[in-house]
Amino acid sequence: MSDYLVVKASRSPELNRRIAAHEIGHAYAARALGSFVEFVTITPVGPYAGRCVRRGVPSPSSLAFLDENANKRVDPAADASSTAKIVSMCAGIGAPAIGVARVEFAEETVRAWVMIVELVAASVCERVMFPDLPVLGAEHDIIEARALASLICSTAHSIDALLAFAEAEAEGLIRIHMGAVEALIEALVEQGTLSGEQADQIISRAIAEENAAAERARRQRWAQEMERAKRFREMNLG
Repeated sequence: MSDYLVVKASRSPELNRRIAAHEIGHAYAARALGSFVEFVTITPVGPYAGRCVRRGVPSPSSLAFLDENANKRVDPAADASSTAKIVSMCAGIGAPAIGVARVEFAEETVRAWVMIVELVAASVCERVMFPDLPVLGAEHDIIEARALASLICSTAHSIDALLAFAEAEAEGLIRIHMGAVEALIEALVEQGTLSGEQADQIISRAIAEENAAAERARRQRWAQEMERAKRFREMNLG
């Protein structure tokens, strides 16, 4: 029996789906925002119940410290020291000083924003899929998100507001294509691990099915409108 099947048997189906929803929140948000997913798994790694490895577009940006190879970002499940590293590095950079043109830090700001959304999307996805349950513990996500927000915001109050904005954006991205998110969760629960390519294929299929359903509904509405117009003409001509 594979490691994942042993783990799956030890968890309740609901817990397994909640963990999958958490990790898919990271993975789906990453793809929605143009980052790349190496793989996502719900097989435990150290003290963590799952793991999502993702990377952004390579860049000479100062945020390259988050990656030693092609801007790769690994969640703390892959490296227990990564949260402390991110917090330390962000503290060393900080928000631009008063009077410094923010446009000079446009790329760093956008990259930090994207990563913040990816981080908070995990708990947001849990809340969307399991609205009556508390989210699973993932304090490291919030610690990292707040550290990254400190590169953009000048006060704790504005950091709180930015994280709320990021959560709203993550929820919007998830709800736009719920079919894709649900399909990813189902596949991850079934297989335990998805490669980035597999995740992309699932997303593409689900969105194609959503588009096809929307087109069928549009055609049906059009046919109904045509039928009503026909009856109206017949009533007036009769």
